Amino acid sequence: MLGGLLFSVIDTTIVSTALVTIATDLQNFKDMYWVVLAYMLSYLASKDLRTISGDFTDKRAPCSIAFRALQGVGGSGLYSLSQISLAEIAPHGKNALIGMLIGITLATSFVLGPLLGGVISGSNWRWIFYMKYATPEDKTGFVGMFSLVMLWPQDFGKAIHPWREFWRIDFIGNVFIVAACVLMVYSLQQAGTMTFAWTSVEFLTTFIVSIVCWALFWAWQIILKHLPIQVEPVFPVRLVYHRVYMAAVISMFLSGYCYLAIVITLPERFQIVNGDSALMAGVHLLPMLGATATGSIVAGAFSKKKNNTSRTLVVAACFQVIGLGLLTTFDNPSSPVVPQFGYQTVFGLGVGLTFSSATILTKIQASGKDHAVAQGVMAQVRVLGGAIGLVICNLIFNIHLEALEGQLSTQDIEALHRSPLALIDQGRTEEQEVKDVFSASFQNMVWVMFWVAVAGFVASVGTWEMNPTPLDEIDEAAATQSPSSHKHIGSRGGSDTELEDLPASSDGGRHMDTGTSRERSDMPALRTFPAHL
Repeated sequence: MLGGLLFSVIDTTIVSTALVTIATDLQNFKDMYWVVLAYMLSYLASKDLRTISGDFTDKRAPCSIAFRALQGVGGSGLYSLSQISLAEIAPHGKNALIGMLIGITLATSFVLGPLLGGVISGSNWRWIFYMKYATPEDKTGFVGMFSLVMLWPQDFGKAIHPWREFWRIDFIGNVFIVAACVLMVYSLQQAGTMTFAWTSVEFLTTFIVSIVCWALFWAWQIILKHLPIQVEPVFPVRLVYHRVYMAAVISMFLSGYCYLAIVITLPERFQIVNGDSALMAGVHLLPMLGATATGSIVAGAFSKKKNNTSRTLVVAACFQVIGLGLLTTFDNPSSPVVPQFGYQTVFGLGVGLTFSSATILTKIQASGKDHAVAQGVMAQVRVLGGAIGLVICNLIFNIHLEALEGQLSTQDIEALHRSPLALIDQGRTEEQEVKDVFSASFQNMVWVMFWVAVAGFVASVGTWEMNPTPLDEIDEAAATQSPSSHKHIGSRGGSDTELEDLPASSDGGRHMDTGTSRERSDMPALRTFPAHL
């Protein structure tokens, strides 16, 4: 499970340092963000299904995008099932050990991702995707399959009824939310790359349909609440009324926007403006990724004796604002590189603390009935925020690229759309102008991220609780429950245990309302391990 989590996280960062190389090889820089977006949207689309339950010989960019999307379907399973399973199998009293193992896994994946991407793309970027692919010539993909067969459990502990669980999936809700997300990202991305005009029928149609799908999704979730059927909603409406949880969701969405935007655009800036190799771009990203891993590990420690999750979330948001504010000074091609390593560290620490604290906060606030879906939503909004962030960054870049149309020929502009290094590698006189445009666009991207982070800070304040329940008391209450106090919740699924007589927080002890009068808490045992990206 830790290995699956490792590869799932690596999948995002390993591509960040290789995008410029891939774009140059495939001669299509304009559409290269789709390599990331396709993975993330398919990851998002299959997230709920996973929670409940390429050979690149063709030189065309559409093939790489399509195969990357298929990889995202598997990636969502690796991440979702690993996180859920680790939470379920962790014995009481061993949370620190589980947390340490997950922290080490995250730290390893954060460091390996950009370094592997840089090293591999220096020879043949296809090996980035071969790592989990099995062919007659390459046996690396068979390692995972062999391990799966050998370690497949023989005793599941209780009877499993896959078809009964299968029909509890909210297929209608999933269709609506996938259509809404994909069409919105698609319309904005295509308009941002000037493929569609903002007033074109294609853009207006896809964007309006995405809005309609969002409306239909929420309408269906409301209707599903009143239907006498055993279907698990994608987003239970009752969660919307929970202030602390919804504030954490918004904070996670905005942090996901800033995090992925920086992970993708900063290595591009290093390679295009500073002339770094893919490997050095990965090395220069390590301060942020290392700090993110550190924040993910230590966030749980801050709440070991006292529940400081909301306070940690507010402080983390401050770190993000400060880090991005400092990164706005990285504003021209001649700006010194060394100071921004410190800026990255501040921002990365804030991101790591945010991701981990938001996940821990969800474990506390969600009832046993809603725990799994609440965690799934938290992971989904991070991915959706990252996708929106990439789309906005691409839009900003293309707006700046238009400024070169009066200075460069049509052929040169088309060459830049094919490869960002087209005019730089040839030593053209326009090289400095191209670098200035990339540098200015990056600064504007960071300014947008800065204001997004400010909004994230405001959202984090919404999670504030004066005297929340201590985490050790929650875990101790779980550990002292006798087997006879456990009960199955067969018709609705979710956690199979409930805890009684847990101490209430000063805000009235209101956790996620299940829609009925609460005579006892449905809060599940908190696994105080750090969350994960």
